[in-house]
Amino acid sequence: MLAYHRYGRGKAIAWQVQDSWLWQMHASIPLEDQSHETLWRQLLRWLLEDVPDRLEMGVAPEHPGPGQRVTVSAELGDSSYLRVNDASAAVRVTSPLGAMDTLPLDWVLGRDGTYTGSFIPREEGVYRLDLVAVRGADTLQAEPQFVMVADRGLDFVNAEMRGPLLRRIAEETGGRFYTPPTVAQLPDDARFTESGITMTEVKDLWDMPVVFLVLMSLLGTEWVLRRRRGLA
Repeated sequence: MLAYHRYGRGKAIAWQVQDSWLWQMHASIPLEDQSHETLWRQLLRWLLEDVPDRLEMGVAPEHPGPGQRVTVSAELGDSSYLRVNDASAAVRVTSPLGAMDTLPLDWVLGRDGTYTGSFIPREEGVYRLDLVAVRGADTLQAEPQFVMVADRGLDFVNAEMRGPLLRRIAEETGGRFYTPPTVAQLPDDARFTESGITMTEVKDLWDMPVVFLVLMSLLGTEWVLRRRRGLA
């Protein structure tokens, strides 16, 4: 039985099998068979695939424009992956034209192992960010990240939802305004909506064969009953 569970930002695995190497030694397994090696290799990859590095870098926003402040954050751990707050961290920012600038990161008070700093890109193009953290004799370097700075145009300016405006449009046009908590009602409201094109058609009862036959049947039944009782 193979069991695993999340532990922090990684996972722990328990495989309740003893002497799995005996599978490889079985007489029916050819010498060139690599199934046992592949099993353990894939198992170790799965165990480590989501484990974070000791030093990780994040950038926000991901697609800034010229003159927009970019915040760089770093998360740092020691050899035991415990968060440390006494390190020196800095980011080397390389502009699209090749100019380099050093951005020091400061520890965020109350957040263990978290350091932040910000810069304002002035040029359009790709910026390269190289993060280095030093703690005593231990030096760590994160994977470089690249930030594309470009003018996003008016389509991306103030693109957030304008609730009061949408609510007013819905009221004036006979529609309805939905938010994430109430959007589940949309299928039911669309099914019974009164909007759309309505066509009204007027027909005389005497021009409808079904109604005419029903009336004739009622009249004929009445005449038969009256006849039997001597009333006609």
